[in-house]
Amino acid sequence: MIEQLENVFPHFPTDLLERLVETADFAEVTPKTPLIKYGQYIKQVPLVLSGVVKVLRKEPDRDFLLYYIEPGQSCIMSYAAIRQNTPSLIEAIAEQPTELLLLNQDAINQLSSESPVFNQYFLELYYRTYGDLLSTIDLMIFGQMDKRLLNYLARKREVTGTNTLQLTHQGIAQDLGTAREVVSRMLKKLEKDGHINLQSGTITLVE
Repeated sequence: MIEQLENVFPHFPTDLLERLVETADFAEVTPKTPLIKYGQYIKQVPLVLSGVVKVLRKEPDRDFLLYYIEPGQSCIMSYAAIRQNTPSLIEAIAEQPTELLLLNQDAINQLSSESPVFNQYFLELYYRTYGDLLSTIDLMIFGQMDKRLLNYLARKREVTGTNTLQLTHQGIAQDLGTAREVVSRMLKKLEKDGHINLQSGTITLVE
């Protein structure tokens, strides 16, 4: 386990890695497993070892994809909620088979008091996530839907490591907070413009 953590968190000193092993629970989850639900009090903060987790903002009639949590990252929104003992404002769902370390509130508090590196990790994560959220907001407010969709697909390629994405039009619409018909129309436009190739059940980005 220590060797795996060294690869995922290369900037963590050995004593911090050992404390993570001592205090965290290890979990393996399948795709579409909900990790955090909107409105619940956070019991454990996930640190992703492998796989990808997507973070959503839930609304009564739609969802919005906020950002992804990749290996070596955690969820700053759940970290803030557990430190302040407030209900979650987001939902987190595994996108792929995912390995996690789960830290409860006592472990978070202990590691925060013991390790400046641990605190710095979440501070840097805050700024990275803040930048992701600003980009999402800019696209939602100022971006045309075809640009939003192309950006969404490019980000999917980054987190999955493949140009060929297995996505449904309905799933994309849920992540972007729009209608399936709009997504289908925009995908056809992107294909016509030479950005993607569409086949049954897959979307391939053209480099």
